[in-house]
Amino acid sequence: MMSWDNLIKDLKHPYYLMRITAAQLLCNLSKSYSVDRILHDYRYLFELAMDINKEVARACIQSMWKIAVKGRQHEELLTEASMLIRIEKNKKYRKKYKEILANRCQSPKLTSY
Repeated sequence: MMSWDNLIKDLKHPYYLMRITAAQLLCNLSKSYSVDRILHDYRYLFELAMDINKEVARACIQSMWKIAVKGRQHEELLTEASMLIRIEKNKKYRKKYKEILANRCQSPKLTSY
């Protein structure tokens, strides 16, 4: 049986199909998981959405809409993330993106359940 932590670990797996599967499972689980763990672990999905392998990035982005279904806070998180992904794809804004993501990950709003 796959646990949440194993799926997070599989997002860094060298084999691209394992990364895709882990991302899709996490997005599906985030809809029904009673504790909002995705608010704490979302950054791993967004890193995967910028993967060098375009197939991995596309599959991750296509599954991430399921996170927004859970509530308003999740929807805002996904909206902000999609903006940051667009910024990341533009190399000129890469440094600014890293700062925004670091500040967002330290936000107490995200770590409180």
